[in-house]
Amino acid sequence: MINKKEKNNKSIFGDYNPTILYGILLLVVGIIVMGVVKPKEFAEMTGKSTSLIIDNVGFALTISIVIFVVFCIWIAISKYGELILGKEGDKPEYSFFTWFCMLFSCGLGVALYFWGVGEPLTHYMNPPYLAEPETIESASLALQITNMHYGITMWAAFATVGLIISYFTYRKGKPLTLSSCFYGVLGEKSYGKFGTVIDFLTVLATVGGVSTSVGMGVLQLRYCVTWLTGIDVSNTMVSGIFIILLILYTVTAASGINKGIKYLSNFNMYIAFGLLTFVFIFGPTVFQVELMVQSIGEMVVNFPKMVSFLDPSDSTNGWTKSWSVFYWCWHMSWAPFVGGFVARISKGRTIREFIIGVLGAPIIFTFVWFTIFGGSAIFNQMNGVDIWSTMSIDTTAGIFALFETLPISKILGVILFINLLTFLATSANSAALYSSVIVSKGSQNPKTPMIILWSLAIGMVGLILMLTGGLQALQSAAVASGFIFSIIMVVMIISMMKELKKEKI
Repeated sequence: MINKKEKNNKSIFGDYNPTILYGILLLVVGIIVMGVVKPKEFAEMTGKSTSLIIDNVGFALTISIVIFVVFCIWIAISKYGELILGKEGDKPEYSFFTWFCMLFSCGLGVALYFWGVGEPLTHYMNPPYLAEPETIESASLALQITNMHYGITMWAAFATVGLIISYFTYRKGKPLTLSSCFYGVLGEKSYGKFGTVIDFLTVLATVGGVSTSVGMGVLQLRYCVTWLTGIDVSNTMVSGIFIILLILYTVTAASGINKGIKYLSNFNMYIAFGLLTFVFIFGPTVFQVELMVQSIGEMVVNFPKMVSFLDPSDSTNGWTKSWSVFYWCWHMSWAPFVGGFVARISKGRTIREFIIGVLGAPIIFTFVWFTIFGGSAIFNQMNGVDIWSTMSIDTTAGIFALFETLPISKILGVILFINLLTFLATSANSAALYSSVIVSKGSQNPKTPMIILWSLAIGMVGLILMLTGGLQALQSAAVASGFIFSIIMVVMIISMMKELKKEKI
C-alpha cells in the first residue's frame, strides 16, 4: 500500500517518508526565515492569497460546509450507522468520557476562552443582520452566530475527515493517513505521488495551523500574567512561558496517547467543567438559562439563513467574508489534523456512535459554554458594566473583564492560566503525534524521536513568529489551505460512498 519505488528509511525515526519529512522541514525553515527577515512582505503575500480565496470562492466553501453537515447526519441515521469502525468484535479503546475529552481538547480547547466572551459580545454590540444592536434580540442572535461558527459546521468538518480515515484504516486495513481515504476512487494509486502530495499538505497545514494557535494562545497567557500581577511581561518572560509549554506538550506527546495525552485531556475538561459551573452559579443564572432556551429555539428557524448568508450586495460591509467564510476556511484547514487524531482514538466504535460523539456531544457543550460565558458578558454589558470597551482594545481581555464581575477573580485567573497552558499543550501534542503518524507512513505508533522532532518544529515556528510578529501571516497561509482541503474532503466522501456500496448489510 506504500509506493513500491519508495525505499525504506529506517533510523531513530523509524520507517518514514523522506519526501514529506525533509520537504516540510525545509519549508518550515523557509517560513521562519521569511517571517523573521521580511515579515511585512510575508504578511502581504499570505494576506493576498487568503483574501483572494475568501473574496472569490466563499460560495464554494459555504456549499462544502453544508455538504459535510448533511453527510454526517445522513450516514448516522442510515443503515450504515451500525457498521463498526474496525473488524467484528473490536471494542473501543477508551471510555466515552475520555474519548470526548481527547477529541474536544484537540479540536477546540483554548478557543473556548479566547472567543467565549469575545465573539458573543461582538455580535451583540454589532449584529450583522436580523436584530438591532444592544437588544435582547441581538443577544440571542449573538449566541446563534457564535454557535453556528463553533458548533455543527466546525464539528461536521472534523467528523467527516475523522470518520472517513477511521473507515479506511480500521475497516479496510489501510494506513492511518489522509491519502488512504482516496482508495475508493484511486485504488493503489492513492499511495503514489498523489498520496504523497495530499499527506504533505496535511502535515504542512497542521504545523502552520497549530503553531499559529499555540503562538496566539501564549499571547493570551501573557495578558493573563499581566492581569494577575500587574507586571509588563517582556519577550524574555514570554519565551520562558513558551518553553514551559514546549516541554509540557513534548513530554506528553512522547509518552503516547494512553499516558500523557489521555491524562492531560481529562485534566483539561475537569478544570473547564469547574470554571463553567462556577460562572453559571455565580453569574446571572436565570438570564443564562432563558437566553439559551430562546437562542436554541430561534436558531432552529434561522440556521438555514445564517449558514447560507453570503451577502452578495455587501450590506454588512464585508462581515460575512471576515467572519463566516473565514471560519469555513479555518475549519477545513484544521479538519485533516483534528480528524486524523480523532480517527486514531476511535477504533471499535460504530459509525453512528462516532457521529454522535464527534458531532453531538461537542455541539451541546459549546452551546452551553458560549451561553454561560458569552451570556454573562452580555448581561453585564446590558446592566452598565462596560466589558466591551476593555475587549475592544484587546480581544484577549474579554474573559478577564468578566472575571472581575465575579467572586475570587484572581483565583479564577490562576486556574484559567493553568487551563490555557494544558489546552494549548493538548492541541500541540495531538498535532505532533498525528504529523508523526503521517510521516511514518501511517504507523499508529510512530517512534518517540519522530514525535519529539515535530513537537520542536511546531514550537519553534510558533515562538519565533510570535516574537517577530509573523503569526498573522502564518495564520493566513494556513487558512488559505482550507479551500484546497474543501475539495479534497468532497472527493473523500465520494470515495467512502463507493466503498460503502460494497458492504453487505
